[in-house]
Amino acid sequence: RITSEINKPKYKLSTINIPKYILSEKDKNDTWMIMETLQKSPSMKDKISLHGLATQVVYYGTKILNDIPHATFKYLTTADRHEIETLRRFKQFIIDYRDNKKAKNPISFGVFGPPGAGKSFGVKQIVFEVLGEKNWLEYNLSQFSSINELYGAFHQVRDSILGGNLPVVFMDEFDSDKYKWLQYLISPMSSGDFQEGQLPHKLGKFIFIFAGATSHTFDAFGKFTDEKDKLDFILKKGPDFKSRLDSYYNVLGPNPKTLTPDSYEPDPADITYPLRRAIFIAGKLKYKSYLPAPIDAGLVNALLRVPRYVHGARSLDKFLSILLSKDETMLNRNVIPADAQLALYVDTGEFNKLLTESQITLQFLPVNALAPEIHESFRLLSKKNNWGIKEKYDKPYNDLDSEAKDDNIAAGLRIQEILAAINLGIKKADSPDTKLDQNIKEHIEYHIELLAMLEHNGWWMQRMKMGWKYAPVRDDDKKQHHLLIPYSDLPNNEKEKDRNSIRDYTERLRLVGYKIVWM
Repeated sequence: RITSEINKPKYKLSTINIPKYILSEKDKNDTWMIMETLQKSPSMKDKISLHGLATQVVYYGTKILNDIPHATFKYLTTADRHEIETLRRFKQFIIDYRDNKKAKNPISFGVFGPPGAGKSFGVKQIVFEVLGEKNWLEYNLSQFSSINELYGAFHQVRDSILGGNLPVVFMDEFDSDKYKWLQYLISPMSSGDFQEGQLPHKLGKFIFIFAGATSHTFDAFGKFTDEKDKLDFILKKGPDFKSRLDSYYNVLGPNPKTLTPDSYEPDPADITYPLRRAIFIAGKLKYKSYLPAPIDAGLVNALLRVPRYVHGARSLDKFLSILLSKDETMLNRNVIPADAQLALYVDTGEFNKLLTESQITLQFLPVNALAPEIHESFRLLSKKNNWGIKEKYDKPYNDLDSEAKDDNIAAGLRIQEILAAINLGIKKADSPDTKLDQNIKEHIEYHIELLAMLEHNGWWMQRMKMGWKYAPVRDDDKKQHHLLIPYSDLPNNEKEKDRNSIRDYTERLRLVGYKIVWM
């Protein structure tokens, strides 16, 4: 099997260098992930935010994750290690049960998460992938008014089984009405039958999935501080129900995990929530092959960093439906609703603050002084490396035409957006002699190919705005350029220009009184 996979791989294989300190230091919270390690230089031990990676996913889609461990189940993509392991185990449970000809009793799964986390979506994708959509039967127990309605649901399950199907019975809000339904679910879970009055009914082989409404995690389910509530849970067969679950899935959703279910205080160990949001957002957009989606950087910053969405995935989904363009290629900042409407989805104060955060920095960036420095640096490097420079560009900045000046101004303005992809930003330096942090320097060099690609794409988009198009041979009079192609297709000397532009950020910013900092 291994040889077969090497010869005809079904999946992309990557080689990962694991830093020595990871191998020697046990992570007590079991939070280590290859994904997080790949976002920082090998010498860096501190945890790093995944906001930079999440930003890339929003702009380029989930193809950014190609070299990062992730899993896709039909329309669900996740890069969280624990979620990947849980969902794969859940999928394997279903496959093994489906293929087990001797199985006669049902298997049961519990799905837990805060309201709006999207508890049904993930498990539904796995079921649809393995068994198809026709086997899905869904009921909401909070809408049942009597035990007869539950019996009616069981008869529908029985009819499906008799029809030759392997039904997956999704019981939403199974813990509603103070756990009253648990006592009626024990027998169907354990032996696959139920008692309707004096008549016993055998159900047969099927799969139960129970989605909770009151508990955010499996561990929190059935835990009470009040002894009266605890006793009531026991009398309603709560512990018996919990012990009969074959597995469970704690759905994370777009909000950070909290330290306690009753608070909004985020769990610092949950570093993947920006990426969960980004993957959710990317699922709504249609991307071009190589260029980023034309989305305002401030909007991306606010969507990924706002502390929470009021109703989790439901709020994010509704908000995105407002922002999404008709052709589904971008999110439009201009249609953000007024604060009263916005408050339905997010904290308006926090969102608006994050929305303008990068703009505030750029307001004070002396771009008119930065653009000449960028131009002179390009002239110097071109002559030093024999790259060749056209006569119309080989002149002082003030002698350039307006298009060339705009090109350099755009290059200065996009520095902040490019650095954001690796969790870096810019701010005013305390003094002209401020030196770059060594960790930041190594971090930039570690990501130099990514940053160079983003620099090239930024230049490409600026050229397109000015009316330039691709042609095999460059013709400035016709605004045709042979380098309006993906970074990966550039000759190495052209890639080196982009790499040097990135390496030159530090000095160019220093000359205008700014420095690169961690976000």
